[in-house]
Amino acid sequence: MKDTRYSFEDVKIHNNENSCWVVLANSVYDVTPFLNEHPGGADILLENAGIEVTDQFFEVGHSTKAIMLLGKYKIGELIDEDMEKRRLRRAEKLKRQKEEEEKKNRKIEKILKVIDSTYVQVCCGIALGLTVTVLFHLYSKK
Repeated sequence: MKDTRYSFEDVKIHNNENSCWVVLANSVYDVTPFLNEHPGGADILLENAGIEVTDQFFEVGHSTKAIMLLGKYKIGELIDEDMEKRRLRRAEKLKRQKEEEEKKNRKIEKILKVIDSTYVQVCCGIALGLTVTVLFHLYSKK
């Protein structure tokens, strides 16, 4: 059964408590029997049923035991065409994340430049004010 190939379309329809499939790193898993055993509860699996869950799975930081359990529920692999689609989607997602990060960094740099500029202006203003005050006191005593 583990040599069976599935498309995302095949997986997508298994999105309920009677049939709960997920895609994790190009492998297809039927986690229906695990719904009541999942430490995080069935709801989290059902929320992610019928979709790609690789990012979510690894972001949570599952234990080695959880990773080893996967083999028990593996029913096949994605078809090659869908693996490529998944790879392209992930590459596009990473590209968008990088662009968003760069945009955020540019905004931060602009803010820091304004702060630096303002700081210099305030310091110059204070220095000028002190100079004028000292000169005023020096020349007003004469």
